[in-house]
Amino acid sequence: MRKQLFVRRDRGDVTVLQILEPELSDLVLQDKLQEALTHFVTTYRPAKLVLDLSEVQYCATGVINTFLAIRKLVNSQGGEFKLCSLTESLRIAFRSLNLDTTIFSIHESADACVGAFNTAS
Repeated sequence: MRKQLFVRRDRGDVTVLQILEPELSDLVLQDKLQEALTHFVTTYRPAKLVLDLSEVQYCATGVINTFLAIRKLVNSQGGEFKLCSLTESLRIAFRSLNLDTTIFSIHESADACVGAFNTAS
């Protein structure tokens, strides 16, 4: 298991966190990810946050719940939240849960998210 769960890559005023774990199914790992993301958001209060899931091949529903909680936290702080670079299997899961475009703004890449933030401003 990796010690670092994500890396931060700022793109102007957009904070991009790339999740590094390819399989997010272990309950302990899910808890650590939620704790790390919550700590990051409460500490840094990003106004525009993107989670890059390009490395994630599988995630359990608990992780999707974590993403929902982080989205809610970011929004409660006046920020905006987007997801990007979902594998086809993740995209199918988000669609089947009716989370794609209804709850989450999902884009093909971090660049597309940054562009979406900039056109919305």
